[in-house]
Amino acid sequence: MKTLKVPSESQEGVYYTVTVVDPYAVECTCKGFRYHSRCKHLEWAEIRPLFEAAWKRCLEEAPEGAKREKRAKAMKARYAELKASKGTSHAMWEVIEKCS
Repeated sequence: MKTLKVPSESQEGVYYTVTVVDPYAVECTCKGFRYHSRCKHLEWAEIRPLFEAAWKRCLEEAPEGAKREKRAKAMKARYAELKASKGTSHAMWEVIEKCS
């Protein structure tokens, strides 16, 4: 069992604690979880390892040097754009799908 700090999408600087029993997120400190026993922070914690692995794989496929840096910059820009328009989970899933 481990705990993760998950950022709030609506409040800058606010983090919730999610308890993870691999590979499932089981508890969150946000109000939504207290009322509904489910929240988007649980999904974020569950897909985070998949996202990180896909991101790393996508960068490793690019040649060393300037091309890798260019790909990283483009990926960060696209991720930021998706995150702003559709939310963190949607942006993470797109990276996972594109880089798998």
